[in-house]
Amino acid sequence: MCPYVAEELRSIVNAKTVLIAMAHVSNVLGCELPVGEVVKLAREHGAKVLLDACQSVPHMPVDVQALGVDWIVASVRGSGLEEGG
Repeated sequence: MCPYVAEELRSIVNAKTVLIAMAHVSNVLGCELPVGEVVKLAREHGAKVLLDACQSVPHMPVDVQALGVDWIVASVRGSGLEEGG
């Protein structure tokens, strides 16, 4: 888990924030980002959350409803479900 991500967001998210777009997992940082904390922060400011789950969906169970995001983007690439896979 990358807890410092939510701490960084707290310092920049405000009433003018409309959308927070974030990755579910980071191949750069090597961790799962704190989606629940970010969703809570977004709700406090009336913002929506778009989650990029392209890196997580092929490799781990993802409960979309439990995450509480407004939109989720995913890909079957790398899952063996793509055409010819």
